[in-house]
Amino acid sequence: MREAFEDLKVLRDIETTVLERIVTYLSNKGEPKEYDVEELKEKYLVIDWIASQICFRRPIKTKQLFIYGEPSTQKTLLFNLLSKVLRIYFASARRNDFTGANDYYDLWAFDEFHEPNEDTALIGATVEGTTFANNILKVLDGQECRLDSKYARVFKKKKNVPIVMIANKLPQIMSQHGP
Repeated sequence: MREAFEDLKVLRDIETTVLERIVTYLSNKGEPKEYDVEELKEKYLVIDWIASQICFRRPIKTKQLFIYGEPSTQKTLLFNLLSKVLRIYFASARRNDFTGANDYYDLWAFDEFHEPNEDTALIGATVEGTTFANNILKVLDGQECRLDSKYARVFKKKKNVPIVMIANKLPQIMSQHGP
């Protein structure tokens, strides 16, 4: 029954565009005044990146966005606010669990992304570690792939959806070798 409800919700949401949702949201809020770029500060760059990713076609291997900063600096809050207008899929903290994922989302967010260590290796000698590494690389590259979710369901990702990864610190491999 729950799956049927989720499917109906997806069908209803697919019928609206981002622009229609923005206009409706602003209308419901009483047409608030527009923010200046100076007021938005560094958030402007994130919003501009998201807008360009949603408006234009995204070829395979298009770069994704990685946001990092000290705890309590409103990284996640920004995306929670944007989720009132954008359809944002917040990925599960559990490895290789893409429950609720769908191509109809405007954006996927991987919040609290942690650098792998010996205990939670992203790429490991285990089959599970290798499968997860392959899946996450395909997702980040925008390739078509099959993703596991709860209850033995499988979702086939076909669309190259923009992805934002949020963390408290820059992974060591990125600080040593760059993006």
